[in-house]
Amino acid sequence: MSKLWRILTGYVSIKAAIPRLSRFLAMCKNKGIPLYDFCDLGGGKYAFTASYVHHAAVMELLNQCGADGIQQTRRGLLPKVLQLRFRMGLIAGTALVLLLAAGLSPFVWFIRIAGPSDLSMRVTKDLQTMGITPGTPWSKVDMNAINNRLMLSYDDVSYLILSRKGVTLLGEVYPTKEPEPFIDASRTCDIVAERSGVIQTITAYEGTPMVKAGDVVKTGDVLIEGSFFRNEGEEERFVAARGSITARVWYSASASAPITGAVLTPTGNSCMARTLFLGGWQIPLGEGAPYERYRKTLVERTPVVGGFLPCEIITEECKEVVAQTEDATYAEAEAQAVAKARMLALKQVPTGTVLTGETASSALMEGEVTATVYFTAEVPLGTPRYHDEQ
Repeated sequence: MSKLWRILTGYVSIKAAIPRLSRFLAMCKNKGIPLYDFCDLGGGKYAFTASYVHHAAVMELLNQCGADGIQQTRRGLLPKVLQLRFRMGLIAGTALVLLLAAGLSPFVWFIRIAGPSDLSMRVTKDLQTMGITPGTPWSKVDMNAINNRLMLSYDDVSYLILSRKGVTLLGEVYPTKEPEPFIDASRTCDIVAERSGVIQTITAYEGTPMVKAGDVVKTGDVLIEGSFFRNEGEEERFVAARGSITARVWYSASASAPITGAVLTPTGNSCMARTLFLGGWQIPLGEGAPYERYRKTLVERTPVVGGFLPCEIITEECKEVVAQTEDATYAEAEAQAVAKARMLALKQVPTGTVLTGETASSALMEGEVTATVYFTAEVPLGTPRYHDEQ
């Protein structure tokens, strides 16, 4: 009868090397844990069986006694039932996920536009204006029509393509180069500088060049005059000036950083935090970072079910920092000021401009380090100024 009861309730067959056997047996007896079919296998190894309900307690005692090479096999009806219940839960969970995927995949849940930040933000905002937001049915999203409508409304975009991946609307946007200014050939005009710079090259197709390579020009200076003399002694002829001009120009910005101030110093402590993004909700997975102040760095973005659910898990590394008031060195304050000035200067650079150089200068003024960053670029220069508008 007892054997039948053990089969019904389940038991575990265990083999292990137990260096402190006497202590293990005494601890089992004190805790009221019966052991069955105890057998000496030789070489300090033993085999025995224990009730399934005492399985966890036996494993804990084996670890306390320094047991090694533990092998265990679960037998009986109860373990099989529990294993089947786990599998049924897994099957039910899988079925639920598939049902959710089938129910939610017909909708847009994420919108991601790749490209320059200003253009990608504008495309995302225009899509929202057109009614394309998380939760919009895919049946109402005509990719070609939306793409064509957006392209017609942008003068500074050369390429835009939208596509679908699971529940995500993906987009790629590329800026166009600045077109050369249109010149009305029926009206006389000069070509003037629209900003200051140093002339690199100048070729006049119509009119008379007024500057040469190496000349410094200011905004409004005439680069190519819309008039010339065909022969000496003849009257001056007026034309619509045209030509090709390049100049070296600068984009600059200044920023300051204090010598004395609060500095966020890493402590070396870090942890991983995971957040479940489900549609428009954010659900923390776990207790989050146990720090008062910390910096977050994106580690991984994992879509659920291959991107067919409005669900993804964001993994971020949280690094603890503490605020300390201290005197920074000149070099540290200068580095902070240069970083701020650099970001401000980059905002002035037109999209698509190729930078050819970067310099920075700094000075200590009233307890702060003020830095100025200069970006150099070679760009086309010149815009028409018509005589009849002067």
